[in-house]
Amino acid sequence: MGSQFNDRFRLTLNGENLALIPGTSANVEINSVNQISNTAFYRSNVGSALNNFNTQYDGLTTLLTASKGDLVVGNTYNVEFMVTDVAINLGIQGSLLEPIQ
Repeated sequence: MGSQFNDRFRLTLNGENLALIPGTSANVEINSVNQISNTAFYRSNVGSALNNFNTQYDGLTTLLTASKGDLVVGNTYNVEFMVTDVAINLGIQGSLLEPIQ
């Protein structure tokens, strides 16, 4: 958080990133959602909150939903999920996904 090691999650549809902090144009990444920035979308898993989420992660986001309204049935779309882990030894990043509807 607040460093050059800024792990990021991207969900792109035909090259457009849909993984944004709700109500902003900010990417979903460690420096944009944490205990200081965009805290409404952050859940701590340290201190008194430790193991509330049954995971080793120190924190995680709330459920974030990406949507795109102008899709046409029968058209072909390119969807990519990308997780960038900038520094292997400084922490672990993961993404938990729900089915696409």
